[in-house]
Amino acid sequence: MSRTPRIAIGILLVVCGFAAGLVLTGRLRTAEVTTANPAPEGPVIGAAPGTSPGTLTTAGLPDFTTVAQNTVPAVTNISSLQVVRRSNSPFSNDPFFQYFFGSPDDVYGSRRGVQSSLGSGVIVSPDGYVLTNNHVVAGESGQISLSQLPEITVSLADKREMK
Repeated sequence: MSRTPRIAIGILLVVCGFAAGLVLTGRLRTAEVTTANPAPEGPVIGAAPGTSPGTLTTAGLPDFTTVAQNTVPAVTNISSLQVVRRSNSPFSNDPFFQYFFGSPDDVYGSRRGVQSSLGSGVIVSPDGYVLTNNHVVAGESGQISLSQLPEITVSLADKREMK
């Protein structure tokens, strides 16, 4: 087969694919175009007391601003630093290497590193108990060992920090 028919067949396939794409996309555009209604003027029916005119609230639902004002001071920011042992090996997660050569730490050794994590918590009692997720204070491993106790810092909404 000479070169000219191959080029012609290639061009024909590209043109057919382009035409099929136009037909398919033309069929997808059958939905009507709609526009949003303008916002109502004045106060909304069912608006929370004390809201200014034009403030949109959902009619019939309670106003949660007082609940938020009372609970936001109980939310804390928690950061922790933990000393962890990390492998020096580029093959530390390779099961093939581990099967034939054993633990990569035996060959390459390990080093100590610092792992940090960040999260939030909530003060749940007057004497200062804070509730948070385990991974915030325990890191990726999910376990805290006595040899690697993390340094935990709790920041409150009034900018105070406690270790």
